[in-house]
Amino acid sequence: MDGLRYNTVPMTDSGSRKSDPPKTPTLPDRPVSLKPGHDKTLRDLKLTLPQAPKAETLPDRPVAFPAKVRTDPDRPSAKAEPLHPRWIVLDAALDRHLCADAREASDVARIRAFLRDHAADAHLRTQLLGHLTGSGFVLDSTRTKVLLLHHARLLRWLQPGGHGEGELDFRQVCLREIAEETGLVAADLTALVPHGAPAYEATLFDVDIHPIPANEKRKEPAHEHLDLRFAFVARAGAEPRLSDESTGLKWLPLSELPENADAAMKRAFEKLRAAVK
Repeated sequence: MDGLRYNTVPMTDSGSRKSDPPKTPTLPDRPVSLKPGHDKTLRDLKLTLPQAPKAETLPDRPVAFPAKVRTDPDRPSAKAEPLHPRWIVLDAALDRHLCADAREASDVARIRAFLRDHAADAHLRTQLLGHLTGSGFVLDSTRTKVLLLHHARLLRWLQPGGHGEGELDFRQVCLREIAEETGLVAADLTALVPHGAPAYEATLFDVDIHPIPANEKRKEPAHEHLDLRFAFVARAGAEPRLSDESTGLKWLPLSELPENADAAMKRAFEKLRAAVK
């Protein structure tokens, strides 16, 4: 029997054949359809248990809640529009302007924001929310009196000035309005700069935003004038004349104030007095 091989089968103690232990079933490689449209192999399935939220610690000091965001026009939006190139010169002039009080500083900030929000028509009368205007205070040659006009519609004593006609340089608007309303031309005038400001021709003297009532004839609603103000000294012998846009014209001493002068007019007179000292 040498050379023969026998297959031995394990036996139990009782003499019965011992069976093989059951094999561990293997996972199938083919996709198992869990739900329609969701085929994955079981090997790819992973169970994730929700983790308990981390405990939050309270701060040692009181929490400061953010203040209510201001939406008034005195404060430019945090997402301000970029400045259009046409307004770079004016914006720079407003940036270096020396404001006399908080009201003027607020008006300067509002105008700078307005130039960004209404770059195409900030200078045009067709912008019905408001628009830029130019006006000028004219002192006589002795620097003791200021030229004022009695406005036919507003019924107040005011400095000459008005709307632009598409210009971007509001000093030129101011000079044109002075010529139209008083007859004094650019050759009759020299610039007066505010006390402490750099002495060059285009220096702004004052900045003011004021309300204008509705005009039924022009079909204009109530709006605002964003007034850029300059100051000049008339040459000796210059004689202003009255135009049909006003009902009166006079040289008023700087030591006085016009009737019903508002806060901006009072501020301008204080600047004029300081500039001629």
